[in-house]
Amino acid sequence: MTKNTLPKIVLVGHKSCGKTYFGKHLAQSLNLPFIDSDCLVEKLYYLRHQKKLNCRQIFKKEGEERFRFLETLAIQEACLYRSAVIALGGGSLMKEENQKLLQKTEKIVYLHANKELIKNRLFSQPLPPFLNSPSPEIAFNKMFEERNEMYTKIARFTISLCDKKNEQVLAELKQIVEKNH
Repeated sequence: MTKNTLPKIVLVGHKSCGKTYFGKHLAQSLNLPFIDSDCLVEKLYYLRHQKKLNCRQIFKKEGEERFRFLETLAIQEACLYRSAVIALGGGSLMKEENQKLLQKTEKIVYLHANKELIKNRLFSQPLPPFLNSPSPEIAFNKMFEERNEMYTKIARFTISLCDKKNEQVLAELKQIVEKNH
């Protein structure tokens, strides 16, 4: 399989599930560019404001609506690649417009981690802005269920991360890339 014949692979899943980790490793093994939508958001913000902020800071400073707008621009840019591995931010597909941008992408993979793992990872660091509420536990449960349903709906493939070594997940990702290709 040559680089020109490889499809675009889009990784979706909850924040902290490993999209960036697995995306970088998959891209490297396939000799493809790796695109992280969060990095593109930060780049777009910098180009517009000449100020370096991370996604958490942008979300907090600009608000969710403006952050999601930048995220849509980032996804549009990422979709311009014919062959690449793309990791999308956890909430990026909550916007229907972003889902439509990916409609023709055949290799959308949901990296499914169990609820407790994601919860433990998110609650062991400063809470992301979308969980900053009077009851972060309730906000987390609601967010997890909504996003889980959405990822399941949009993904063409699902890889469960439960009880798997990283090498196993990467092997499954490579199988998906080669499937029907």
